[in-house]
Amino acid sequence: PENTVAPPPSAPPASPAAPTEAPGTPTPTPEPTPSVAELLFAGDLVIHTSLTDDAETEDGSYDFAPMFGDAAELVASADYATCCLEAVLTGTPPWTGYPLFNLPDEIAYSLAEVGFDLVNTASNHAVDGRQAGITRTLDVLDAAGLDHVGTYRSQEERDENSGILVREINGISVAFLDFTYGTNAIPVDGFEYAVNVYNHDYMTTLV
Repeated sequence: PENTVAPPPSAPPASPAAPTEAPGTPTPTPEPTPSVAELLFAGDLVIHTSLTDDAETEDGSYDFAPMFGDAAELVASADYATCCLEAVLTGTPPWTGYPLFNLPDEIAYSLAEVGFDLVNTASNHAVDGRQAGITRTLDVLDAAGLDHVGTYRSQEERDENSGILVREINGISVAFLDFTYGTNAIPVDGFEYAVNVYNHDYMTTLV
């Protein structure tokens, strides 16, 4: 057979040249993605003695979570959910309703279980357990992993953020404030820092 020479391999097709921008053409700025946060405000939790009795379990403890029913799904779906606790947690029975609200500690853990993040504690029942009740209520809320605003254990705690709680929610800074018109006619002499009160005559009921 005759000797044959293989033809040289063909060169790959040249890649098209990348388009070039005309001189002076500005680079387009991408549109920013807006930040969105869903907040839920549940209002006052006024738990009378009959409701506390309903929350008692067979072993003598308390579970308030079932009371929220279908609302629990709505609370849990929010990015940040708040409520106002119209009571104190003194840790000492009897558990009472009107006129002085004193609840078992389980209410705090039930609120966290349902999906609440923040408890507003400045209400007309904030001092139902006097100064010691304010302090212990905040200790229990801390133990349950709940934020709180409106009442304080010391002047330093109140001054730390000027009585305002700021939280970053989905990249948005949100400030929470909580004030009460009065203190159920219970004086806060000597520990005025402990409650955010907007009414100078706070001993009245404003009825």
